[in-house]
Amino acid sequence: MSESTTEHACELAAATLVQALREWTGPALADLTGFPQLATAATALETARLEAVELLADCRLAVGRAEESIADLAAGVAAHPLREPLTARLMTALAAAGRRSEALTAYQDIRRLLADELGVYPSPELADVHTGLLRQDDAHADGRASEPRGPLTNLPRTLTSFVGRDTEVGTISRLLEDSALVTLTGPGGTGKTRLALETAARLSGGHPDGVWLVELGAVAGPARLGGAVLGALAPLGALGIPGGGRSGADGADDTEGDSAAAVAQALADRRALLVIDNCEHLIDAVAALVHTILERCPGIRILATSREPLDVPGERLLPVRPLPPAPAEADADPRRALGSAAVCLFADRAAQSRPGASSMSAATLRA
Repeated sequence: MSESTTEHACELAAATLVQALREWTGPALADLTGFPQLATAATALETARLEAVELLADCRLAVGRAEESIADLAAGVAAHPLREPLTARLMTALAAAGRRSEALTAYQDIRRLLADELGVYPSPELADVHTGLLRQDDAHADGRASEPRGPLTNLPRTLTSFVGRDTEVGTISRLLEDSALVTLTGPGGTGKTRLALETAARLSGGHPDGVWLVELGAVAGPARLGGAVLGALAPLGALGIPGGGRSGADGADDTEGDSAAAVAQALADRRALLVIDNCEHLIDAVAALVHTILERCPGIRILATSREPLDVPGERLLPVRPLPPAPAEADADPRRALGSAAVCLFADRAAQSRPGASSMSAATLRA
């Protein structure tokens, strides 16, 4: 379809939507409020009206008439302040009309409202609009290429196979779609770190600014936490991230407030996944840092491992338990053990450390 044909279609659609919206004179079924059974129908009609307002904004944006939709979108946001698609279009229209500061204010308003009333973070759609506004300014300011350069992960290369946790990987992936923070909890030795690393590796393609592992096991105290995070993010210095070379990354002490602010500044306009491993000995400091990151950095997702929850608003927990042992019936019939994930893992590691040590290969046990 040619550009002129597309513009004509958008203009025609806009005219039709304007006419349809003029027919709307007030709340749906307002004169039938005494019939509770009609409430669902009234809600559906109001939703359809809002979708028409959003579609009209899309049409006007497509033909360079963004400013014509600002008043309608602003009225819609005032009446439905938690409807994210309306705010996303209002932000886009304001930015297209040269009113960027108002667009950013609209984002901050709904971000606070979502946190206060629902305990959630902005949707990916809304976060993308916000991130796009920030990146446009960055691109104009320093001429950075739109495509990132350099390494996009510091995840270690795995030298062992991954056994028996594919269901948990799928669960974590789904949780991260809906929540900005997922914490894997459980006692030491249950496999939290391995599960987090495997999940992060599989999700790496969905995060334009990479997947980054922050290992806290060797971090001695809260004052060094921010430096550890910035140190893990140091490769992003090649992409123009501020603070990547901060001195705290080498272990020097820093105040927690300054460190949190530096990390948040570094990640403010990024879309990345952080894997923060072994949080339990710094639980309060990690919780405060994570809260700051998620509050100020809408494009960041965090997958944490800890023996206890972080207790940050919006946190989703997934307890990680040891792999189930072979069933009791295996004592009488060893073949019943072949489907056990724990047995498969044992045989796999035995075969890797001493080939031939097991009478049955890991491949046979998985069959």
